[in-house]
Amino acid sequence: MVHFLTLSPLTVGLFQRAITHSGTAISSWALQPNPRSEANRLATALGISTTDTTAMVAALRQTPYRNLIAHQGGLVTQGVPLLLRPVDFGPVVEPANAPGPIALDRLPIDLIESGSYLAVPLMAGYVEKDALLFSAVEMVTNPGIFDQFNNNPHLLVPFVWNIAEGSAASAAVSQAFRQYYWQSQPLSAALLNEFTTYLTDHQFAYPQLEMAKRHAARSSVYLYQFQYDGDLNLVKQSVGITLPGATHGDELCYLFDPTSFGAGELPVTSHAITVRQRMVRMWTNFARYGNPYTKRG
Repeated sequence: MVHFLTLSPLTVGLFQRAITHSGTAISSWALQPNPRSEANRLATALGISTTDTTAMVAALRQTPYRNLIAHQGGLVTQGVPLLLRPVDFGPVVEPANAPGPIALDRLPIDLIESGSYLAVPLMAGYVEKDALLFSAVEMVTNPGIFDQFNNNPHLLVPFVWNIAEGSAASAAVSQAFRQYYWQSQPLSAALLNEFTTYLTDHQFAYPQLEMAKRHAARSSVYLYQFQYDGDLNLVKQSVGITLPGATHGDELCYLFDPTSFGAGELPVTSHAITVRQRMVRMWTNFARYGNPYTKRG
């Protein structure tokens, strides 16, 4: 969401700098390209039969929030696992005739390429195994996850590439990914680490690197990859992940008080204390001065 805000004309002058963690406006899951379809799907689930936009919006506004919550679990997967399709109700490109001020009038990549936004200094990065949080949990909650990919390799093809399922191009791309990441072996729990690397590259690393490269043409960018695996990797610990490496959200436990995880005081000998001190100093320096390495911090 941070990156979306920096691209919107409605936020010009509100930010001096921005920090993005493991997500950009050009991540494949970040933008919903077909919001009307999602609205129709929600309306149908709630028993709203009209196809008139005005009537549908009025009916949805009158729907008790508990009814919306009750349907939430069935509206976030669409049969496609692991954020390999857009978040159902994520940011959208608004039409020119949308009522009120327009937050996003074209695709984020088009805004970036055209330079039609106010570029501010940026600190951006991702975690070494960002996708491990999702792949490990999915493996437990959906035991057939690897069979899904073995039976339908097209799931490996980034949908934003607009390659038709069943085409020769789809077969070539999916085979290239399978060969590169796990040497074309059938996916199984034994290949969770390799599968996670593919997902991290696809959903987190590549979008951050591409965004940073383009943004750097107009403003300063500081890029990081968080790899540390220590006492404060509490997201990973909270879901019982035992594979080595940091996962999605672990770096935040080194920047903010992780009270919600029930963490106590660290032993004075813990190296995590040093990592936390360095990260807080660097992030604070960037927020205050625009440079994480300044000697003033």
